[in-house]
Amino acid sequence: MVSWTVLSSLVSLALTDTPLRYTPPRGPAISLKLRYNQREAYQPQIFSYWNLGTRWTTDWFAYVEDDPANAEQPASTYHRGGGVEISSGFSSTTGSYGPERRSRAVLVRVSADPVRYERRLSDGSVEEYGQPDGALTSPRKVFLTRVIDADGNAVRFTYDEQLRLVAVTDAVGQVTTLSYDEPADPLKVTAVADPFGRVARFDYDSAGRLGAITDVMGLTSSFDYDGDFVRALTTPYGVTRFRITTNGADRSIEISDALGGRERLDFRVQSAAARDPAPLGFNSEHSDYRNTLYWDKKAMDEAPGEISSAHILHWLHTTDWLRSTGTIESEKRPLESRIYRLYPGQPVHNVVGEGLQPSAIGRLLEDGTSQIRRFEYNVRGMKTREIDPLGRETVYVYGTGNVPDPDAAAGTGLDLLQVKQKNPGSPGGWDVLASYTYDGSHRILTATDAAGQPTTYSYTVAGQIETVTNAKNETTTYSYDSDGRLQSVTGPVPGTTTTYEYDDYGRLWRVTDSENYTTTTEYDVFDRPTKVTYPDGTWEETAYERLDAVKHRDRMGRWTETFYDALRRPVAMRDPAGRMVQKQYCRCGDGVEKLVDANGNPTSWERDIQGRVTREIRANGAAHAYS
Repeated sequence: MVSWTVLSSLVSLALTDTPLRYTPPRGPAISLKLRYNQREAYQPQIFSYWNLGTRWTTDWFAYVEDDPANAEQPASTYHRGGGVEISSGFSSTTGSYGPERRSRAVLVRVSADPVRYERRLSDGSVEEYGQPDGALTSPRKVFLTRVIDADGNAVRFTYDEQLRLVAVTDAVGQVTTLSYDEPADPLKVTAVADPFGRVARFDYDSAGRLGAITDVMGLTSSFDYDGDFVRALTTPYGVTRFRITTNGADRSIEISDALGGRERLDFRVQSAAARDPAPLGFNSEHSDYRNTLYWDKKAMDEAPGEISSAHILHWLHTTDWLRSTGTIESEKRPLESRIYRLYPGQPVHNVVGEGLQPSAIGRLLEDGTSQIRRFEYNVRGMKTREIDPLGRETVYVYGTGNVPDPDAAAGTGLDLLQVKQKNPGSPGGWDVLASYTYDGSHRILTATDAAGQPTTYSYTVAGQIETVTNAKNETTTYSYDSDGRLQSVTGPVPGTTTTYEYDDYGRLWRVTDSENYTTTTEYDVFDRPTKVTYPDGTWEETAYERLDAVKHRDRMGRWTETFYDALRRPVAMRDPAGRMVQKQYCRCGDGVEKLVDANGNPTSWERDIQGRVTREIRANGAAHAYS
């Protein structure tokens, strides 16, 4: 079912849905995640490849755009789920570009003919791009063909001659297929079927816009548009409405939920935000420019539009001073002091620097002292040093091949080899809190704790844990079938084996422990457990309505019911004896305003602008204040 959020820096509506998903026994999960980006800026007017309509994309869609005639030119990557990062600084010796600024991933041109790129991420996984669109001049698109986890297990993407994605094959060979049955546009996806026969469907309106998504449970989310903007989202829970206004570079969006609660975000080039005093080494100048202001439901109910009731995000400039970025310079919540950030390589305090992870975070306390936390990173974005406000220093040592990077700041190692904390009273001045060794696939071989006690690991060729041996030399062994499904776990004591069996969907069905105690689990189409049966023939059962567990039966046959409102909040619970407990919510979101117990006794709470409890009133009139 579709959910929404708003991208703060752009004040841009974003919708997401995952109508189909499953997890194979090994390798990356198969998850069809759809995304709508209101201010999507990298789509063509007319598509020449597979798509879901204007402003929509998916985590299965990505490409590298390059100049086939000049490899020295920067290349750009359209990311899975949307957004573009530019890779520059191409090295003809290594075929690699410099790290991307935000993700720190490294794009590598592995082959020129046939063209193939690898985008190497900091977690050891790789995205492979090897399906060109056939262009001989710039810009050429090279589409995503594989996603490979750190253990080498790959998901493969297959295209037809029209550049339509037609199949997604998981690491064990199970195939998910895509269909294109839209008469007016054969490039639009109309259905996706997983290997088990579950189908998600997509409908389009007369303008070619995505009109509805129906997930594998049959739940439908539909959209009402104003041009390319989704002004209303209808789900089985009700209607959420979105209203936007624009005035030059200023923009706003107001959201009304199915119960009438409102939220609002504004981006303002200049606002009347107060200039707050800054902690030592930080600067509050120009904090009234480049702000996003967010009023949650409580603020909209009590003080709509008042800056003092808004959560303020203050953004950095681009290096050319022409635009704001998506990097926070400072933020201010109602009733709190402003929190400031500095970044590596900033030319001045309000311009973006070389990295997007903060080198310092600070705030001014009520007594006028500065509370500052400092950080350092290597070129891959890994945190190498942290100093807390009390001066306690922690160092994270990274390396490659179990050899520490000689220069922590310039290091490119992905493996965390050691965590140590400064202690002048210890030999060498440091306490080693943990240390690790790795194999060539970045898997931990040994983990040694602060007491010097080691735990060792071994792995199958597919990267799954095979043995774990603790500091007492006690070994637990894991066995798998040919597809990587866990078959048994044998503990260090002889005879302590637990076995596992699976249903036709690959879900855990039967578990038998070393004493032959067996439980079986049944599931619904969305892989939610519906029934657990025990050796004595008793069972637990759960019934669902839409996305919510509304009834639960215990092993004695007693049923408990839970009731939900249109925002999926539990509003009442009835136990097996018929006793009812009820909840009422404040206009601040999920905060409980009143609870009425089974005897009809109410307890109520009052909250401040942040939703924090300030007063509790019991049924007998007794009140407690909080500050």
